[in-house]
Amino acid sequence: MIGNGEAYAVGRTGLAWGEAGSWTVDDGYWPVAGGTYELDWDRDGGLLLISGTSTDPVLRGAMTDIDCGW
Repeated sequence: MIGNGEAYAVGRTGLAWGEAGSWTVDDGYWPVAGGTYELDWDRDGGLLLISGTSTDPVLRGAMTDIDCGW
């Protein structure tokens, strides 16, 4: 079973104009709910790091640059 998720960045307008990043994991794992993620954010955007486990690895999108569209 494969699981996936998306991240959206909201700029000054308060609206997300599209997906900022996405990931795919094995076994339907929910890394954000599991706390296995890190978001580094500054004025120019962010970097989202998604981590899996030894039994639920991240298959795609483990590191995603996020642009808030300013």
